[in-house]
Amino acid sequence: MSTEKDTIEVFNFNDEIFLLMVEERFDVSITNRDIYEIVNKSYGIKYDDMLNVVKYTNELAKRSKMLKEEGSILYTFFDITLGIITKKVIGKDDANKLLDEMIFDRMCELTGNNKHKNEN
Repeated sequence: MSTEKDTIEVFNFNDEIFLLMVEERFDVSITNRDIYEIVNKSYGIKYDDMLNVVKYTNELAKRSKMLKEEGSILYTFFDITLGIITKKVIGKDDANKLLDEMIFDRMCELTGNNKHKNEN
């Protein structure tokens, strides 16, 4: 975990950006990479930003739990993003297989399409 001065430590979610991007990009052909980008952009995170991964994953988990408790299918966006981040951090074959299954299951739940390929 980085402690550099430019590391993002506070994550502010922008509901308007999130909902707009979901509306613009959502259809049955949406990929897990699309979802990852939507969630990150909703937090104002760019590709090369340094961030506190522990704090970010905690934020994603809280939002996922909150949305799931509210009965919103949008929780899957945060679960998928968590899975992708976890795969990058862990990098072990057995764990990656389990994470791939979770990501696939959430993609199917989200879209109703059982033919997603993993692109992460």
